[in-house]
Amino acid sequence: AGKTCLFNTLNDLDGFRLIMKDSNNLFSSLNNNAKSIRGYDNGDHGIPFPTPEIFKLPLFDDEKSITTYWAGSLLIVLKNALKQDAEFANMFRKYVTEEIYQLLTIDNLLDPTKWVDLLNSSPELWEKTLYHTDIYLQQLSQTIYITYDYLDRVSTEYNRLFPFIRSLLSFWYTRNSRWKRIHCKIFLRTDLFDNSLMLQF
Repeated sequence: AGKTCLFNTLNDLDGFRLIMKDSNNLFSSLNNNAKSIRGYDNGDHGIPFPTPEIFKLPLFDDEKSITTYWAGSLLIVLKNALKQDAEFANMFRKYVTEEIYQLLTIDNLLDPTKWVDLLNSSPELWEKTLYHTDIYLQQLSQTIYITYDYLDRVSTEYNRLFPFIRSLLSFWYTRNSRWKRIHCKIFLRTDLFDNSLMLQF
C-alpha cells in the first residue's frame, strides 16, 4: 500500500521537508527545526535493529520488558541523533547512571540483552531522561519524529509479534499528549492493525 515508500521519504531530509511543507504554511515553523529518525526498521539504513531471534529470548516473555525495550531503543536513537550536541550529552548523563549511559550505544541497539534488565530495574531513569529530553528540545524549538516500520518482522510468530506491537502503541499512546517535541509515526500493516482479537488495543 506504499507505507514503506512514505516511511523512507519521511526519513530522507529533503523528503521530510517536502511532506512538511504546506501551501498555507501551517508547518513552516517546523521546516528547519524538525527531523525524522528511525525508531525501528529492517536495519538496512545503518542502524542495526535486533533480529527476530533476539526477541524470542525469555527476557521478552513479559510486556514490561518489551516496553522497556521500546523506551531504551528510543533513548539510543535520540542519543545517536543528537550526538554532536555536547549540552544534550551532559543533560542525558545527568539523568541516567554512567553505566547506562555507556551501554546505550547504537551498536548495543543490536543486542538489547545488554541493557534491558538494567533499565527494567529502574524505569524512573528512562522516564525522567525522556521527559527532560523533551524539555531540552522545547528549549531548542526542535521537533523530532520517531518513525517505525517493518514491525511485522519483529517476530515470525504471531503470539510473540502482537505483544511487541501492542506495547509500542501503548507506550506512545500514554506519552504522545505529554511530550511536546518528541512524536511518533507508526507504519503498521492494516491486517495487523485490524486484527483486534490478537492486538487487544
